[in-house]
Amino acid sequence: TRPPLALWNVEVGPGGAHDTRPLGPRDWYFHANAYMRLKEDQKIDNSSLHREARAAQYDMPTNAVQVLDLLGDTADPDFPIYRTGDYGGLVYTLCTALYDLVGGTLTVYEGNPREGAVGLVLSLETLM
Repeated sequence: TRPPLALWNVEVGPGGAHDTRPLGPRDWYFHANAYMRLKEDQKIDNSSLHREARAAQYDMPTNAVQVLDLLGDTADPDFPIYRTGDYGGLVYTLCTALYDLVGGTLTVYEGNPREGAVGLVLSLETLM
């Protein structure tokens, strides 16, 4: 019998700094290359601010399709969540990974995950 699932967010910073937070059934978490809780010196650029603001416009995703919709969002033409060559063609999303902790799989999507092009599906059992 499997133990009940527990989901945690862990922020890890320089020199071993870290912060852990359990996530409950009504919690959801999005971040874009910026510490949310660690008190570390950091430069938060416009890209992170734009992507976090765009994600905040979404309701909490309740299924995989909604998660992939969020991760594939390109509504902000300058700083989309799904990166399509912004910063003068320098920044792209290489792939998107979806962990299904109940189903025990890791699915890697090629291209925008809204289009559903599955590149690889792995069993989480094989990764442990």
